[in-house]
Amino acid sequence: MKTTSPKLPILLLIVLTNCAFNFETGWAQAPLSLQEALQIAKQNNLQLRQQSQNEKVAELEEWVQTANRLPSLDMAITSSYFSEVNEIDLSGPIGIPGRSVQLGGHDRSEISVGIQQPIFTGFRLQSQVDLAKNSTLSERAKLDVLSNEVYHQVHALFYQTQSLYTQRKILQASLKRLNVQLRHVRNLFEAAQAMAFDTLQVHNQKLAVNIELENNGLQIRLAELQMARILDLPKPRPISETDLDEPAAELVNLEQLEQRAVGNRPELESIRIAQDGALIQQKLARSTFFPSIFGQASFHYAKPGLDPVANEWTDYISAGVNLQWNLWRW
Repeated sequence: MKTTSPKLPILLLIVLTNCAFNFETGWAQAPLSLQEALQIAKQNNLQLRQQSQNEKVAELEEWVQTANRLPSLDMAITSSYFSEVNEIDLSGPIGIPGRSVQLGGHDRSEISVGIQQPIFTGFRLQSQVDLAKNSTLSERAKLDVLSNEVYHQVHALFYQTQSLYTQRKILQASLKRLNVQLRHVRNLFEAAQAMAFDTLQVHNQKLAVNIELENNGLQIRLAELQMARILDLPKPRPISETDLDEPAAELVNLEQLEQRAVGNRPELESIRIAQDGALIQQKLARSTFFPSIFGQASFHYAKPGLDPVANEWTDYISAGVNLQWNLWRW
């Protein structure tokens, strides 16, 4: 009867472990295409994420400034104690000597709920809303500028790597040619039809190509590290080798390029937004010369209320218009 060797299961386990490790390593080190690199840059780049957060903060500020133009609801609860009590002396013209009436007591409490609506503020609120919108547009333009810079870096590294791949193919082809040439020269040397110097010369050429190949590999590795830094990857990934498209045969003239740049470049758009922001700042400063008008309506529940003699809890409603005008300040 044959028995199974105990080393066989261990050997199978080692083989399966190596296969799984190689599979995971190959999956983690999958070649990085240009489209995937751009997508990862959009999601992971720290500068883009920070600028996206700045844009969201500007949008929230725009919402806050817009809400200032809407009615506001406020609630107030006050409780006070007075050391003296108001009294009315009824003696004198009425002819009741020693007669006085107290108005309320030492304590006063009030609960009020009021609504306030700005009616006219000298275009101050509108200017603040416009300034917040301008800030949002400015942060968005900065995000476009930064995105273009990051995408340009990704494209530059990708195309630089493709050039290095092409250079590596050329060097490998040269190395194969030199190997064939070296064997041919050695055969001629053994047949006494060439000198040893010829063999040494071809060998030196082969050594120079090997040095260039090694330098080429180091440059590719450096490009992968730079790409990982831009994409904020935990480990560098190899860049995929792709056939690049040839440039268009028809060239665009300079005037069309200038028109496209003026209309599409986010840097110029950012300058225009900054100019608009300066004009809005002027309007906001000019609004302080105008009066501010607010409509107010409140519900009160107070003790004493409108009748201080009764000194009881009373509910009443007040409504009115508040105008404030700073006539003179240094």
